[in-house]
Amino acid sequence: MQHRQRWINIALALIIAAVCVGASTLIQKHLNVNLAAATKDSIKITLQNPYIPKTWVGTIVSWFDNPFFLFSAIALLAYMALSNFISKPFVQKIIGSVFPLRPSFLYWPEDMDDPSSPFSEQFSFSGREEAHSALRRFAGAEQSFLWYGIYGDAGMGKTRLAMEWLRQLGTQKNKSRKWDVGVLEYLAYDVKGLFEQIDDWTPRRATAILIDEAGNIDPDTRQMLIQKLADAARRKNRHPVRVLLTDIGPSFAVALPPALGWQEEEDDPTLMRIRANEQPVDYATIGHVAAVTAGQETPDETQIETWKKQAQGNPLVFITLARGESLRSVAEKAIRRAEEMFGTTQGKKMLLLSCMAGPVEHQFRKRVAPDAGDRRQLLNFFPGRRTDIREFLPAFKPELVAQEMVPMILNDLTVADSEETVRTAFEANIITARRFVRNLRDNMIDGLPEMLQTEYLASLTDEAHTSALEQIQQTFERIMTTQDDLRMEELTATLIDLTADWPEDNTIQSLNFRGTQHIARYHLEKEHWPVLIEQLEKLVQITVHFPESLETHTSCIYDLQNAQYVAFVKDKYKYIHMIDRLIARIAYSFASEAGVQYMHLVSILRVYKTQLLNQEWEKLADTANRLKDIVVHFPDDESIQYQHAMMITYMMQASLEQKEWEHLIPLKKQLTEIAKQFPNNRDIQLVRFMGLALILNCVLIAVLSLDPSELNEEIEELRRAFPEDININHNYVTAKGEMVKYYEMTGDYNKFDTILQDINTVREQFNHELIDFAYLCTINNMQHAFGDHNQWDNMKRIEQLITDAAEEYPDNPQFQYQLAKSSVCASKHYRDGQMWDQMQIACIRLERTASRPEFLQNKDIQIMRFFGNYDIIITAHRYDLTLTKYKAEGYDPFTICQTVFNNFQGVFLNDPKLLQYVSNIGLVAPEHSSV
Repeated sequence: MQHRQRWINIALALIIAAVCVGASTLIQKHLNVNLAAATKDSIKITLQNPYIPKTWVGTIVSWFDNPFFLFSAIALLAYMALSNFISKPFVQKIIGSVFPLRPSFLYWPEDMDDPSSPFSEQFSFSGREEAHSALRRFAGAEQSFLWYGIYGDAGMGKTRLAMEWLRQLGTQKNKSRKWDVGVLEYLAYDVKGLFEQIDDWTPRRATAILIDEAGNIDPDTRQMLIQKLADAARRKNRHPVRVLLTDIGPSFAVALPPALGWQEEEDDPTLMRIRANEQPVDYATIGHVAAVTAGQETPDETQIETWKKQAQGNPLVFITLARGESLRSVAEKAIRRAEEMFGTTQGKKMLLLSCMAGPVEHQFRKRVAPDAGDRRQLLNFFPGRRTDIREFLPAFKPELVAQEMVPMILNDLTVADSEETVRTAFEANIITARRFVRNLRDNMIDGLPEMLQTEYLASLTDEAHTSALEQIQQTFERIMTTQDDLRMEELTATLIDLTADWPEDNTIQSLNFRGTQHIARYHLEKEHWPVLIEQLEKLVQITVHFPESLETHTSCIYDLQNAQYVAFVKDKYKYIHMIDRLIARIAYSFASEAGVQYMHLVSILRVYKTQLLNQEWEKLADTANRLKDIVVHFPDDESIQYQHAMMITYMMQASLEQKEWEHLIPLKKQLTEIAKQFPNNRDIQLVRFMGLALILNCVLIAVLSLDPSELNEEIEELRRAFPEDININHNYVTAKGEMVKYYEMTGDYNKFDTILQDINTVREQFNHELIDFAYLCTINNMQHAFGDHNQWDNMKRIEQLITDAAEEYPDNPQFQYQLAKSSVCASKHYRDGQMWDQMQIACIRLERTASRPEFLQNKDIQIMRFFGNYDIIITAHRYDLTLTKYKAEGYDPFTICQTVFNNFQGVFLNDPKLLQYVSNIGLVAPEHSSV
């Protein structure tokens, strides 16, 4: 892009200059216009400015003596305008599609002369024919875009093989398909810039891209990188694009799009495993060769030649042998050079940090080597490295030389310096540091003197590793507070990488478990449901690493339960079922643990309630059987039997809704048996009350032929058992309200006074809002009953009690709704009795309540307001009355109904019955009305 812009600018400048010179010459020759003379006087006037030195005036005026000056100015303005236009993104895209350039995000390594570099050209490539054949087939496939991965141990020649593949494609003689080749320049701190370059890129020819050490890129970025390259390949392009990734093992490749990976056959993997030798021979392992190069064994010339010939792809360890130089000597030279450039101690500490954790930010380098930050020295020490030295201390490459250096450096540093540097390495880059220590231990051989240092390093890393993990946990907790999505994604990627490298390490899995908990809780708070389910599934998978840990499994179920509860509250029903399956997976592993099974039962109950709400009748029986299969094993556990009692009440509710009356009596008996087994368990007794409230429905009492006195005795018995429990007494008052409905149906109004006396006793005992509200609902039932049977005196008495109770809570909308409901009830019954004055009093009381500003947006109260005024209008029509009396009191019933309808028309329009009421009094929707 930059090269294209430069050449375009040069061409524009030449064209505009030529046009302007030609134009000015023609004007001077044919029109004989003396520009300088024509403008000199006005210029002099302009230049009479105290801030312009007088010595400048003559010079400025002389410019206008030259007829080319004006056209030069015009040329400059034209150039600036055209340059600005051409720099526009859409113009650049048009130019790029016509004259595409080599991709700006690719580079060719500069350290080809460094023998220790995997990019080195000092030694010719040999072997790896089978791998090369696979790569050639990969490049020649028909698809427009494909990715392929190479993985294997350090020093096996992965990068060298990939570079040889690029070199062959870039120099092939087949003119029908020329290739742009190079290594992708990935800088962790400028991913956005890289993505922008890819978005602006249109391939001009077949392109082969190497992403070296792709395992160090976080999975989400890696996946997006591949996707963006694929999108560029498909963008009006007939040229194939191939992406080869190194250090991308099976666990890392999971996040990449498999449909874009290269597969010769359906079952072939999209990865190539690179080993030291396709046919291993003596001394072929890295460990043994390291022992030889360390001086423990002395190979003869025949062995060296044999290794050199049989080494596939010239891995680094064989290259060093072929040069007659050991890994030790290469490491020693690097250490001496660091000491000379940065100082004895600081050079070694800087080198140790670079080997173990590089690249790392300079803030960490400053802790251990504050004077080793000169950019020119660093560039000289790390020649050809693409990492931006200004931002990062690079990683020392190749890793085999770094592994050789670290024990030597630890042997020279003091204990304090070693601990400080190792701790900083883990804090700066825990993934790289752990991987380095693991590879170092795997590649060392028993008996080496440096083995003592690797054990010492292992002891140092324990403390450093623990400290780094604690910092990650603290970061998670901060993110939960700051809601930083980007930082959360970065830490998620860190956990994924850690888990992929150490699937059997319980320390890492413990970190992964806690971190995944943080991530799940974060996404739960954000309500990112698909991502949340993914994290919860991962959480359950991690628990496999702790089969005997009840604490881990309980903690996991707790998070699952919390997520399921939120899903239930938010009506995310499909996620309730998903989470239930995850809870069941853990619960089945701890079938005898009551605590785990209790949480399992809570999950089953939520599923049952969800199915009940959605009327999924055919699924209810299976869900109920799941619960029964569990509770039968815990007959004496109060918590589990409490869940059993809850399930029975839900089953009773399902029977009511399906009108399966015959199931209610057996279910009530089961509930009573559980309650009698645990007479002192308040929660179970509360559930028993819930069951009784369902049975006390007045219609069903007649259907079931139950004796209400028996039910009443149970209610009284429960209250006597828990005289001081506010919840029990609240349910007691509520149950009395159901008894009112029954006595209304049978006409036993004399029982109302007894009920009123009972609930007043409870109300006086507690003086609590919860009890007062249950009391208000119960006496409201009494008012309806008295009104239905024209017992006006009793109705007026109850009406006054309702008014008194509601006035104690003037700002509580629930109490005021009950008052409004009472006013509507009174208005209706007074209308039927043609008691017009009493009806007017009830309506005025209703208007006084409903017109308060704080209740104007309360849908329930305003609907009651509508019905009260609706009754007035209907009554006036039915009995040929005038509304003048009401209007004289300061309000118009018709206007009030229209106002409520306008404010809550969605409620009316969604309910045919309400809409019929609206139609009865001549109201229409606002868009069809002039009101």
